[in-house]
Amino acid sequence: MILELVSHPFVTSVALAATQQTPEPEFNNDDVTPGVVGFIATAFIAVMAILLAIDMIRRVRRVRYRSEVDEMLDAELHAAGLDDAASDDAAVEAAAHEAAAQEDAAQEDAVADDTGREQDPRSGA
Repeated sequence: MILELVSHPFVTSVALAATQQTPEPEFNNDDVTPGVVGFIATAFIAVMAILLAIDMIRRVRRVRYRSEVDEMLDAELHAAGLDDAASDDAAVEAAAHEAAAQEDAAQEDAVADDTGREQDPRSGA
């Protein structure tokens, strides 16, 4: 059985390949190195990766801080008894009252007479 295994063509070819020496390379190691161009390209990619990582960290930090501030503001509104819907409605109502008050004040402050000059209605003239 061992003779059959040793006489197998695959085993003999592996044994023969293991005993043979590899020939010397026919190329110069200096000719196949990346050289200056390869160094510059690798350095450029490394610098760009570092800059991209710094930018990503900055953006993630900014988003995290904004969400923390939003949570704190929501907690303050909730503690004050106002929820988002009530505060939005109150803001819209306050803006409408402010716009109406400004419009009324503008009408009272300036009334045009027949000559086109503006006069104060409280002056009596």
